[in-house]
Amino acid sequence: MADKPSYFVTTPIYYVNADPHLGTAYSTILADVQARYRRAAGYNVKFLTGMDEHGEKVAEAAQQHGFATPQEWCDSQAPLFKDLWQKLEISNDDFIRTTEPRQNHAVQYLWERMRESGYLYKGSYDGWYCVPEETYFTENQVKKSDEERGTKGEHLCPDCGRPLERVQEESYFFRLSAFQDKLLALYDERPDFVQPAFRMNEVRSFVEGGLTDLSVSRTSFDWGIKVPFDEKHVTYVWFDALLNYMTSVGYGVDSDEARAELAYRWPAQYHVVGKDIIVNLLESIRICAHLFAPFMPETSAEVLRRMSLGDEADTDDLAAACEWGGLAGGVEVTKGDALFPRLASEKK
Repeated sequence: MADKPSYFVTTPIYYVNADPHLGTAYSTILADVQARYRRAAGYNVKFLTGMDEHGEKVAEAAQQHGFATPQEWCDSQAPLFKDLWQKLEISNDDFIRTTEPRQNHAVQYLWERMRESGYLYKGSYDGWYCVPEETYFTENQVKKSDEERGTKGEHLCPDCGRPLERVQEESYFFRLSAFQDKLLALYDERPDFVQPAFRMNEVRSFVEGGLTDLSVSRTSFDWGIKVPFDEKHVTYVWFDALLNYMTSVGYGVDSDEARAELAYRWPAQYHVVGKDIIVNLLESIRICAHLFAPFMPETSAEVLRRMSLGDEADTDDLAAACEWGGLAGGVEVTKGDALFPRLASEKK
């Protein structure tokens, strides 16, 4: 194993409240391209993808679809993801589900390590929560978002715009505030730690704004991994899900083989993380349309027209047109006949 350098690449771990879609395919293809390239370059590649199966949103989806338990709903979704990756010829080496025993063991092992570290304490959470996004928001975040949207007092989710719930419940908290200076020092030392660069700027700005301690358990529902020393609490879904990357390379397993794999594989070299996936995909298509305009002007113009960007087809400044960030939000995308009919007919 160690005769080649390790290259560990991961996709976002996909939520199972709905079927896989364009965004999940896009992220997975990005990771697959990286994995194939690194294998060809001589690396020992581990390529991980999987499913995020816990949380209130999943429990609600199971109920809405008439399943007796959330586990049955998750089991019905797994083939949809696996079949799609097979159809797209995705070359992943591992597929993890957060309901697997290995994930349950790793998460409970982490809870014990957190308790030993002194970074964990029990308190009470009173604030705003978005069930669809499985995300907490502070009073200031909600107020600022409502003001910017012109929805003052409506308490809408800053991310998705849906109504927030007021949550009051006992919770364990992780002292995230203790890591603010450490994270900023890491960003100074490794300016390429988050890519592309403008995302690093967003992350740095967020951390510089002050980190608050993170609620990492829930008591208002029970679909999740139980806290080993307090079983009325289940693990907050993101805290559970994000550990999957370490779980897949042996975290928490008491064997020499697992410890060797963790030392070899961790930290990962490449995490694909979802952030405005569809917008980024459309922005990429827009730029590609401009790039092949000199060779295929009619096709380029048609792509832009279907993205409600017909006016861009007449630009004389190709460099300016290809700058990232030129796509306005809320554009309407229309469907038409195949732009590459020969390729389309070969697929039939």
